[in-house]
Amino acid sequence: MNRAVQPYLRATLLLTTICRLIRTLLEISLDIHLGDEDVDLVEQGFDLGFRAASRPFDSAYIGRPLRKFNYHICAAPSYLAKYPAITQARDLLAHNCFEYSYFKGKNVWPLADGVKLQGNLKVNNVLFMLDIVKAGHGIGFLPEFTCREALAKGEVIEVLAEVAKPHLTLYALYPARQFVPPKVLQCITFLEHWFTRQNTVQSH
Repeated sequence: MNRAVQPYLRATLLLTTICRLIRTLLEISLDIHLGDEDVDLVEQGFDLGFRAASRPFDSAYIGRPLRKFNYHICAAPSYLAKYPAITQARDLLAHNCFEYSYFKGKNVWPLADGVKLQGNLKVNNVLFMLDIVKAGHGIGFLPEFTCREALAKGEVIEVLAEVAKPHLTLYALYPARQFVPPKVLQCITFLEHWFTRQNTVQSH
């Protein structure tokens, strides 16, 4: 089975899941492609993709939601000690805010009516962005699963935690077609059950 996976999902979220899937569904073999860019699953010949998104997909795909996440605005303690305090969204205009290349809003962060920001870094990988944020060079708008550990360790601090932000949903994505291979459906069912169990454990 060919699968397309965004690298930061593989590194932070799906690695354990895929290992468990390999041990459980012995009859399924995987050919995994890692890429942050949007991939045309049909054109590239993929049976299944994983994508984290805050917007619906077009009708060419069926997205099965697996788990929801929050966004966090993060900066290192060293950065926050050097620059003006951030107490409301417009305060970010005076700061070095990084842009994720594949973020649909580009440099407009979805806070209030949208805040158009400027920074000296545009990067196509959120894990690399997180490392630059931890080094104290600026502020990142990061998915929860990329920055959770750094927040817990105090390597970064969340700012504007109370400001509303869109949720991010992890989807198992496959082309909309009349025939879906049984192994794809088997894999999706496994993933849905796996994430349901994980969500239940983490809610207690």
